Amino acid sequence: LNPQPIRNPMPFMIGGGGEKVTLRLVAQYATIWNGQGEPDELAHKNRVLDEWCERVGRDPAEIERSAQLFPPQQDKLDAYLKAGITHFICDRRASATTRGSVPGLARMRQRAVV
Repeated sequence: LNPQPIRNPMPFMIGGGGEKVTLRLVAQYATIWNGQGEPDELAHKNRVLDEWCERVGRDPAEIERSAQLFPPQQDKLDAYLKAGITHFICDRRASATTRGSVPGLARMRQRAVV
């Protein structure tokens, strides 16, 4: 690759929520898992991913948990944090929290850094 990745090994993200195949592959190979859905759904998927990690002999803490959040979901940041999501990919359209602005996204970041 040119330019070379900043992180070595290069992060490997797998997105999806299939509990039988996708989350098993995440447990085996990924450094980041990306899901979509409401906080309770992602909390459940996190538990399933942790179970797959146990089955394949991997520490679940090695996998960063991320979610793509659309404007209505961006107002539920605290619930996503509680569900175990620590990396947010936010749709650029405005929500009440972000107001589509860099300062709004910075406020989200401050709330996430606890």
